Amino acid sequence: MANKQNIQSLISASKEKIAADSGLKELLSKSTVDFFLRSFGRVSGYLFVYLIIKWFGPSNFGKWSLALTIFLIIQSVTNLGLKTAMVKFIAHFKKKQQPELIVQVYSKAIIILVFSSTIGTVFLFFGSALLAPIFEKVFLVRILEVLALGILPMNMMALNSGILRGQKKIAHHSFVENIGITLIAILFLITTYAFYEDFIIVSLVYVTSISFLCFWSFILVFKGIKPVFTFSKGYPVKDILELSIPMFFTTTTNMIKNWSDIIILGLFCSNLQVGAYSLAIRLSKIISMPLKSVNTIAGSQISELHAAENKIKLKKSAIRATKLIFLTSFPLIIGLVFFNNYIISFFNNKYLFITSSLIVLAFGQFFNAISGSVGQILNMTDNQKVLMYISISTSVLNIALNFWLIPHYNVLGAAIATTFTLVLANILALFFIYKRLHFFPVYIPFINSFNNK
Repeated sequence: MANKQNIQSLISASKEKIAADSGLKELLSKSTVDFFLRSFGRVSGYLFVYLIIKWFGPSNFGKWSLALTIFLIIQSVTNLGLKTAMVKFIAHFKKKQQPELIVQVYSKAIIILVFSSTIGTVFLFFGSALLAPIFEKVFLVRILEVLALGILPMNMMALNSGILRGQKKIAHHSFVENIGITLIAILFLITTYAFYEDFIIVSLVYVTSISFLCFWSFILVFKGIKPVFTFSKGYPVKDILELSIPMFFTTTTNMIKNWSDIIILGLFCSNLQVGAYSLAIRLSKIISMPLKSVNTIAGSQISELHAAENKIKLKKSAIRATKLIFLTSFPLIIGLVFFNNYIISFFNNKYLFITSSLIVLAFGQFFNAISGSVGQILNMTDNQKVLMYISISTSVLNIALNFWLIPHYNVLGAAIATTFTLVLANILALFFIYKRLHFFPVYIPFINSFNNK
């Protein structure tokens, strides 16, 4: 009876604490919404992978993974960091009560992306014939020519996603960011596969789903923002790019760091190995879902607190975000490590050789999660150039390690290289946060000495 009363008292105290802290209440409510929507998106993503493997074979999934990786790298480069920059612009202008500047920045960002995306589309479409011989994989030409058509709508969708996130419309943001593409692609794939069984259909439905989602994202954004397209007046383009370019380098180098293992595996290994490793990467990233969900709202909170020069609340917000990430990530790594054989065999028994690689990757993702929102903290506190330098240096190291380890250890070598550089990047970010902001955004159960200073 006493235990029951203690539990009830603890629950009541927790509710009162949450109700009294508006920042904590917002973090919990909106990150929870994003987590469930992100989880649904992750499930739809796994279902899309399952259908590709089941209907077209595990080797063809390797082909798709390699082509998709090349597409995502080109798309990330042509985005110019504007997606992330929009989150900071909106938070800053809202704090300063300058909504007209949001419209000006958004309008010019669209024009910039039209130019950069057109260049990326032309490069990928006509350059696919040059990329295929490098990998000694002729199939890349056809797939990349189709995917090239998705660069512009993908960039526009990403920009709109950043707008929705900055406005804290988390449900809309999460649908656009995490659910829409694969969910719509699954529907198209199921309805078209009975009539057209060529493997190229995967690329076609993927680009079609991007285009549909791009159109829908504009409808969501235009409800609150009416763009006025002009370069001649308003917020300077130079100032937009001055903020976005460091974020561009950070995002691009992170993308290269995250996907260079797939690219280099494509040079040295079979399509089956590429597909298996790609599945391991996708499975390991389930551990970082809480981090991404918390980041969705924590980034805006940190930017607003930094703009208000409230260092005490900024530190508090960052540390409690990390605590929430730890508590939700820990059960995920336990499940993934102990049940990895069952999870992998669900997709295909031919992929069971990646169990060791999956455990290594899971450790890297867990370290990334318990380090907290380090990227958001640096980006939103005018330290984006520090994060850029960390990303560039660790990406170069990642590529070098992949070229060194993959020829000797295949997929396990790729997993070791990726995990090592991910851990190093987080350690460096933590160091600079402590040096510049004077706190560690780390949560370790029963050990609070880091943040008592």
